[in-house]
Amino acid sequence: MKAKDLIRRDTIKSVLGDIQTSQHLKNTPNIKKTLRVAINKREEAAKSFLESNPPRTDLHQQTLTEIGILKEFLPAEDATKLTEDQLIAIIQEAVNTLAPSTIEERRKSLGKMIKSVREIVGERADGTEIARKVKEILELQ
Repeated sequence: MKAKDLIRRDTIKSVLGDIQTSQHLKNTPNIKKTLRVAINKREEAAKSFLESNPPRTDLHQQTLTEIGILKEFLPAEDATKLTEDQLIAIIQEAVNTLAPSTIEERRKSLGKMIKSVREIVGERADGTEIARKVKEILELQ
C-alpha cells in the first residue's frame, strides 16, 4: 500500500473483515462467495446513491471503483454476470427440458427449474433474479 491508494486499501480491509467474520459462522462460506456478496452490496449501494435526492455521484463513482477492485480478486468467469438475454435462454432451455404443461405442474416444478438453472448459471446470476425470470416465463406471477 505504498502507493497510498486509500480506496483500494479500505476496500480490501473491508472484505478481509467480512471474510474473518464469515469464518466464525457455523457454515463458513468460501471466499469467492464472500467477495460476491460484497460486490452485490456495493452494486445496490451504487444504485441507491444515484436514486437519492440529490444524487450522490461522488459516492456512486467511489462505489463503482470499489466494485472494480473486488472483481480483480474473482476468477474471470465469476466476475462477469450473465446478461438478461443469456439468462432467459438458459431458463427457456430448462423449461423445455422439464416441459410442464398445466399451471399446477408448473407450480410443482418451479423449485426444480430454479435449481437446474442455478446449477448451470452458478453464481453469475442472482438467485432472486433467476426465480423472478422463471416465474415470468412460466407466467406464475
